[in-house]
Amino acid sequence: MSYAIDLSPRQSSRTLEQAVRHKAVVLLEPRIWSDVITLTCTMEETPQQASNLPEAGRFIVLCCELNREDNASLLRAADQSHASDVLDAFRRLVGTYCDLAIQLGEHVFLASADVVKVDVPPPQADAVRIWMAAPATLQVAQRRRFRRIQLAESCRVWLRSLGEKEATHEDIGWLCNISSEGLACRVDAATANRTWIGDRLHVIFTLTPTDMQRFAFDAVVCNKTPAGTEGKMILGLEFTIDAEHAESTALSEALRKRLWSSGTLIRRIGEEPK
Repeated sequence: MSYAIDLSPRQSSRTLEQAVRHKAVVLLEPRIWSDVITLTCTMEETPQQASNLPEAGRFIVLCCELNREDNASLLRAADQSHASDVLDAFRRLVGTYCDLAIQLGEHVFLASADVVKVDVPPPQADAVRIWMAAPATLQVAQRRRFRRIQLAESCRVWLRSLGEKEATHEDIGWLCNISSEGLACRVDAATANRTWIGDRLHVIFTLTPTDMQRFAFDAVVCNKTPAGTEGKMILGLEFTIDAEHAESTALSEALRKRLWSSGTLIRRIGEEPK
């Protein structure tokens, strides 16, 4: 199931900062081009000094490599095969809107932004840099890839914020359901109120109250929903499993095996382990 969550301006700003830091891949779709063309770009640091830009405002910079195989084939298909035609097409983007899909980890963030400047490459260069007004808000597109398993007994989940600038908070929740890539836990409203969608948390939990094996992951808050009990909320978390969290990959696999190893859990969802 696919769905999108609106992020607040604060969350959106933090996401853009992370996208720049990690040189995120951005799929750019210019609205004015007659053909539906989605170019693959990368997010870059914004130079401190730049000419021909509005004095006020925040900007993002996308680097589009013209010789990149997928970009080159799209531009040729749009009859922009000559270098001068390609550069003219990019120059005409100034003052127009483009749709963006920012790929950051396993998340895709959606936005629209207007082009304020295009830096054409010098001779023998093959990349165009596109300056865009930073979108005030983003949407995050989510897709749950694995079915969550309901647990017979609820266990504690220890939550610790991983904010870079904010004060660190430590809270406790109660495990509701889990998969090898994420979990949902019930928390007090006070905890939910200071937790934002997109926040990064460190979570520690067990699968049963008496279990000696603890699992620990960095995670991202994906959603918040009412728990059906006054003063309680449900937090949906997705584990951060990528190249920068190598231990999490092995831990996620160990968690998956633990979940499938329980005959009770297998019967509960009516599936056999793969």
